[in-house]
Amino acid sequence: MADYIKVQNLPIMMGNITANIFSLKVKDAVLLTYVAVRGKDKESGAVQRVLSTVRLRSIEDFVLKGNIFYSPFFFNWTNEDNLLQFNNDKTELNIPIVGASAQVLDGQHRLAGLSRAMEKDASVGDRNIIVIMTDRLKTDDAAKIFLNINTEQRPVPPSLIYDLFGEINKDDKNIPIVRAKDIASELQNNSLSPYKGIVKFPGQPRGAGFIDLSTIVNSIKPLLEPEGIFNKYKITNLENQINVIFLFQCFKNSI
Repeated sequence: MADYIKVQNLPIMMGNITANIFSLKVKDAVLLTYVAVRGKDKESGAVQRVLSTVRLRSIEDFVLKGNIFYSPFFFNWTNEDNLLQFNNDKTELNIPIVGASAQVLDGQHRLAGLSRAMEKDASVGDRNIIVIMTDRLKTDDAAKIFLNINTEQRPVPPSLIYDLFGEINKDDKNIPIVRAKDIASELQNNSLSPYKGIVKFPGQPRGAGFIDLSTIVNSIKPLLEPEGIFNKYKITNLENQINVIFLFQCFKNSI
């Protein structure tokens, strides 16, 4: 008979899916979960992609610097032999301590990065993460959740994340580069951009764009340096920086 982890639970309805929200130690999450890769694993609910080793190293380094993730991890309990146990109003949840019992629907890279970090620093395992757990979803419902997370919810531009980390480490030389890349992306894709379609990003087919991303970034980066003109005039918001560049080009074209 399995032992249990007892957690305080918040049951919620997400559309027509019942879910449970609670905190869980990293070491318990790593033990309880597994990843089912779409096209590789045949089981019901397989929706994940193959892990990126580059991203794993980045997450591992991030965690080993003392950071943790505040956004929730999404798991689906699949163990038919050892079921989740609730009290009457579902405010307490007993989770069987059985390995590979919950499939990761969202957060596989973060969790794998945490696992790698835990191998180097055991104290990482005692940090808490927020978990949303469903119970024995089938493939169609699991796919709906995965698609919602990965298509309908637009990711935050990396430089906005760097804005916050910049408050911690204002000397990070990567901040202007990351912001410059975000601006280049807006120049390329924004329907209002006078530069739409001109940027050539790595991996694009021949003939797509005609100014290399590196050229754009190197041109914009000096504006974003601590002594650059944007900081001089306190234009630090991404949207305002983009608008200034758009307006500058429109003004040049009108002369």
